[in-house]
Amino acid sequence: MKYVNICKCFALILILSQSLFMSGQGVQLIKDVDFKNILHQKTKEYTKKVSRFGLEKEFDSAMYYSQKAILISNESKNLELINYANINKAKLLYWQDNIEDAKLLLDKSLKSQKVNDSIKLYAHYVYGEIKDYEKEYVESIEHYIHVEKIMDKKLNLTKRDSNKIAINFFRIGDIHFKLENSDNAKVNYEKSLVYAKNENLKSDILYQISTLYEEVENLPQAIKYAKSATDIASKNKWQLMLPTYYAGLSEYYLKYKKPDSAIYYANIGLKDNSYCRLNWLNASIGNGYYMKKDYPKAIEYFKTALQYTTPSETLEVYENLREIYTQTGKYKLALKQNDLYLVLKDSLDNLKVKQEIVDITEKYESDKKQSKIKLLSDENEINSIVIKKQKKQIISYASSFFLLLTVLGLILFFYVQKKRQKYLLYLNNRQLLFIQEEKQKQKQKVNNTLTVKEVLKKEEICINITNLINAEFYLDNEVTLLKMSKMANTNSSYLSKIINEDYYKSFANFINEHRISYTLKKLELIPEYRKLTIDHIAENAGFSSSNAFYRAFKKNTGLTPAYYIKKRLEDD
Repeated sequence: MKYVNICKCFALILILSQSLFMSGQGVQLIKDVDFKNILHQKTKEYTKKVSRFGLEKEFDSAMYYSQKAILISNESKNLELINYANINKAKLLYWQDNIEDAKLLLDKSLKSQKVNDSIKLYAHYVYGEIKDYEKEYVESIEHYIHVEKIMDKKLNLTKRDSNKIAINFFRIGDIHFKLENSDNAKVNYEKSLVYAKNENLKSDILYQISTLYEEVENLPQAIKYAKSATDIASKNKWQLMLPTYYAGLSEYYLKYKKPDSAIYYANIGLKDNSYCRLNWLNASIGNGYYMKKDYPKAIEYFKTALQYTTPSETLEVYENLREIYTQTGKYKLALKQNDLYLVLKDSLDNLKVKQEIVDITEKYESDKKQSKIKLLSDENEINSIVIKKQKKQIISYASSFFLLLTVLGLILFFYVQKKRQKYLLYLNNRQLLFIQEEKQKQKQKVNNTLTVKEVLKKEEICINITNLINAEFYLDNEVTLLKMSKMANTNSSYLSKIINEDYYKSFANFINEHRISYTLKKLELIPEYRKLTIDHIAENAGFSSSNAFYRAFKKNTGLTPAYYIKKRLEDD
């Protein structure tokens, strides 16, 4: 530690000596140079480097210059400069996700009575960002309101001041947007637009307003504002955001059912662009050609998009490719995309459960850290109070830890139980065919109280029903009770009575059970059948819609069709 301090002192002396001692006239220059001005300039220079390296995620370099800035500002003994360097470090700590230490530095600056409004403004601005990140939106807005009040005191606003106010309103608008307060978001975005002097900032605000209109499905207005944003960004050659704006504009036109315009703007976004929004832009072009039924081009762009997509976006592309291959009769390729879709979907579902556990753990750790900070702030109190609080903290930690273990245990228990239950249901469903045969035997029992004529009539109808089942009449998606009664050579009332008494079911359940039984046989006996889409399987089984098939399958097996097929594929 002593060595580090000596190095710091040596670095400071070296910096000052380079600025002050030139051409062997150091002694004379010391008397003339304004040390405070030099220290101020050096502090500002280093804080700029902190911001630059921090934004580039080069945190070691950023922290190096932050320490140098603090060292020089402390040497100046200028309270404003010291606080400025500390707030700059707080911003860096926040970028490194060291939020609690960042807040300690900011609180220290805000509690100081001797700092000017510029320092308070800077502290509130950084604090607002942190609270927004922590999703404590009310507190975040309170800090931004403090910024607004400080700026209101200024009589003559510079261009830089106006941009600060614009950014402040923009951030408040973003918070309202996250809270789905569209009206308040729009008001603040429009205020931001009034103050914005920077053209790039204007384009960003205009694009954000366009997303508001998209949310309420006012697509003409969304397109209008997005075009204004792209016009400004294009004029100023702001390549950083142009691909995003064009991707958004393309998406709006897709929703507006104008595929040609969607393709046009997405292609502009891809021009001279090798790194930004390539997933979104290629997928938009693919969707445009899909909408135009130009399937070869749609497939080409979807495959390109897969090179850049996130997992959730990949899922959507797999689904689109599956539908294209199905519609074009390329069932083998459709089945391949369906397999990829099912595997990724299952993986994302598992990640969601794991993320819930991580969120609970992080909440526990955050609460524990907050408690520790509170304990440290009270260390100057008398020993008896400190000991008492420590005991309370220990109890609190123990309770929190026990609660955490309980919650995690319950989540894990229910998750495992759910998977186990689904798998057992899946195994039990293999016995469905045997159960059906047992029920067939029960149907053949003759009621001794019936007359010979009635028995013969009933047996004849039962034989007709059996023949119809063997002929798989239930695969007709237009079959009705009346239609079946005519085929069984009886009336609908008597047929319904026989189905109720002999099969113990309503007509609808009777039909659906045979359809599901048929589907299960196919899935068990024909491996290729497991690779068909759900819509195709539902249609083959006689269901008028995939939703009706889904409900009937879940009711009869306890599993969803996708899950059942997945487990069978795993067994293979």
